[in-house]
This record gives sequence, C-alpha cells and structure tokens, in this order.
Amino acid sequence: MKKLLSLFFLAFSLSPSFAQQEYSSFTSTGRGVSTTFVTDYQAIGINPANLGLHTEYETKHVTIGLMEGAASAYSNALSKATFRNSLTNYDDIFNQQDKIKAAQQFAGNGVAANVDLMAFGFAIQSDKLGGLAFSVKESMRWYSQFSGITADLLFRGKTSAYFDQLVLNNGEIVANDPSKYAQYEAIGINEGIASNQLKLSALFDGSKIKNNWYREYNLNYGRKVFGNDLLYITAGVGVKYVQGFNYTDCQVKDGKIVMAGAFNPAFNIDFGVGSQNNPSAINNNHYQSIGNGFGFDFGANVVINEKITIGAALTNIGSINYTGNVYTIQDTTLASISSEGSNNYNIFSQAPNILAKSGMLKWEGQKNIKTKLPSLLRLGASIKLIEIAQVGFDFIVPTNNEAGNFEKPYIGVGGDIKPIRWVRLSTGINTGGNYISRANVPFGLTIIVGENGTWELGAATRDIVTYLRQKGPNLSFAFGFLRFRL
Repeated sequence: MKKLLSLFFLAFSLSPSFAQQEYSSFTSTGRGVSTTFVTDYQAIGINPANLGLHTEYETKHVTIGLMEGAASAYSNALSKATFRNSLTNYDDIFNQQDKIKAAQQFAGNGVAANVDLMAFGFAIQSDKLGGLAFSVKESMRWYSQFSGITADLLFRGKTSAYFDQLVLNNGEIVANDPSKYAQYEAIGINEGIASNQLKLSALFDGSKIKNNWYREYNLNYGRKVFGNDLLYITAGVGVKYVQGFNYTDCQVKDGKIVMAGAFNPAFNIDFGVGSQNNPSAINNNHYQSIGNGFGFDFGANVVINEKITIGAALTNIGSINYTGNVYTIQDTTLASISSEGSNNYNIFSQAPNILAKSGMLKWEGQKNIKTKLPSLLRLGASIKLIEIAQVGFDFIVPTNNEAGNFEKPYIGVGGDIKPIRWVRLSTGINTGGNYISRANVPFGLTIIVGENGTWELGAATRDIVTYLRQKGPNLSFAFGFLRFRL
C-alpha cells in the first residue's frame, strides 16, 4: 500500500509548480512560457485561441500525439541527493534521532510534486474553419508546508515533543525524555499523552496539505474572428469533463482548521469510527473515479504582422462533485495519538500513518463535497525575431485558492531557436508559482524529423541548474516521442 500511495504522486517523477503552467507539453517545458507558443492539441488547458493561429507547417493540418508526459518534485527541506533518494527509496526506517532531525529539516519548509500525462491528443486545423482539438489528460498534484509543531507530529508521531508523557506497553506512564528512548523502546511505546492540550487549528497554524488527482476529457475550438494578415484576432473556448480520483485540502483559515478530502479506495486507508455510517463510503479497495464535474477554458489572441502575438486566457473554470469516500475533520483537541509517525523522508508513502485512525486526525464521513477547479488567468506575449528564433513571456495568476493551484503568481521569459531545420533548442528563466522565491532555468531539445515537421520528439527539464547545485532541488523531466503531423 505504501508503494501504491508513493506512486500516486511520484511514479513518473524525478517544480514545485503543483499546477504546472505548461502541463504535459514537452515542447514548452524547456522554455517555461507557453500562452502564445503552444499549438494544436497542446493548446488545450493553456489557450484555446491558439487553435485559430496560422500553422507553422502550411501543408500539415492534422496533429496526433500519444503518451506525452511531465513530472517534477521539489523540496527546500532536503539536499538534492537526499531528496532524490527519498523519491525512490521508501524502505529506510528512521530511528528516533532520525525522526527528530527530519522534523527540524521540514519545519517551515515545503514539498511539491506533480505528474501530468496526456494519453492521447488530436487536432485538425484550417485557416478558414479554425481548429478543433481533443485530448485525454491525467493530472496529479501535491503541495505541503509544515509549521514546526506540525512537522514534529508528522515525523515523530506519539514521541513528538508536544506529548510530555508516554504510555508504555506495560501500562507504565513515563516522561517523554529522548535520552531514555532506547530504554522505553525495549518495553514498547504505546501512545503519547499531552497535558497542555491544543486544538488542531493551533497545531496546524502555518501548515498546508493540498493534493488532487483528476482526469480530463477535453474538447477545444478556436478560430480567427476578425482582421487580416496584418492584424487579426483569434478566440477560443474549451469544455472538459473531469473525473476525480483523489482530493485533500487542509489548512487553517480565520483561526479554524478547514479540511475536506475524498480518498480513492485503492489507498485502503482505515478512517476508524469516521467510516461508520458514512453515506459515501466505498466498501472495496479498487482504483476508481470518486467524483465528476465540468470545466471551461476561454482565450483570445491579437496577432500583428504574423510576428507579434499577445494572448490572454482564463482556464479551468468549473468544479468537481466528489461522492465517494468523502470525509471532513472537526477542530478538536489533540490529547493523544498512537501513530509511529513517518519512518522515512518520503512523506507520500508515509501518509497512511497520518491519515489513518491511529493518526492525529479524527474523521467524519460526508455525503459529498463540491470543489472548484484550480483556475488561472494567463497573460502572455511573444515575438519572432528572425525566421528561426522566437521569444516571449508569461504572467500567470491563480484566481482561487483551491488544491492544485499556484501559491503565488508565476512569471517567466523564454524562447526557441532552430539552428538547423531539424533541431529546436529552448531555454528561459522563471520564478513564482510554488518555487519558493527562487529562479529556474529550463532547457529543452526537440528533434524534428521528415518534411514539414512530420514527426517531433524531445525531452526537457524545468531547471537545468538543479544538476549543478544541492540546495532546493527542482527535479523534473518532460518527454514526448510520438507527436506526428499529417
């Protein structure tokens, strides 16, 4: 089960932008900007108005893509080597001193991860009729940031400094003294007890845990609506059917803890008494959809002399109604827990220790919960400097605070150059989103095979500088090997 939960977040992963601004578009990842760059089915979820732009290859009108993906993970709590090891090695077992060290490292720091996979994309474009595109995408997001006391509870569990007393397996109650842990563990520690008890809202103050996992079936249309070749305007709209597979949103608002979640039964989490008489409970451990909804995208571009493009888009306007394994928690007082806490740095694989009945959260079943999609306002512009080079910028602002959205605005500058006909190089610089006030330098390589771009393949990273530094690693990889034009 732990491996399955870890794979949920990081199966493809190696940016903290837990709402990636370019999604699975490997051709955009390397430059870090995409609002006015992406074309055909890759415009889905970014700017549907791009389907109305003139195509780069005049003789090609159909584009097909299979299995394009992007994944990333970021933490400012660990070094690059430790973080990379934590993503793939979740069998390490911490001793008590390891847990104390981990709690100190994660205090005030965050972890973010995302996976995007486009299973299939298709687009057909015409200068007269515009462009129509369809795709199926899978998106997974995680973002967490812990206060000092939250990190201490997360990793140390029942031995957290919050608990001043420990109940041993023989029934004896002793002081929580780290210097005597070896003696206590020889008998066995059953639970921790707090004399000075605090509510969850106080314990979680300054902390956030957000994740979502959903699948989109997208249909977009865009076309030229006004003008001529010297100056014209394109507009586009997209509609998507969304299946939800997992959702969690936990944070403190106005002095009260707010937490709601809908959990895939494949994770097999034991919610204790909270699961009794839950009207949305699913009595199996099968991977399945637990919610559904609809979303919309809107976009527009102004194109000047086929060289300058100015674009704007409002994306992911909609909601998901979760009706399976829905739970909330109350702002109760934490008196004791029996959880072991996290046994390694991979907090994804250790999540059941926190979410299950032995953890600090007390769950209450609900019939359903309706959540908004993480919507974005995108502004961008680009200019073709010469026939083989193009540069541009993106400014992206979250329009709500839903799980899966940016924590702060994103800004990026980047571009492409084709030194020879069959090679496109991309790079840029960007910051914001969830990058924790640091700049990233993306890089991408695209190979173009055949006459007029018949086949494209390539790979990219969101931060090539990560490979040269140890602090604040942004491990990422985007790929696409089956992109064809007909």
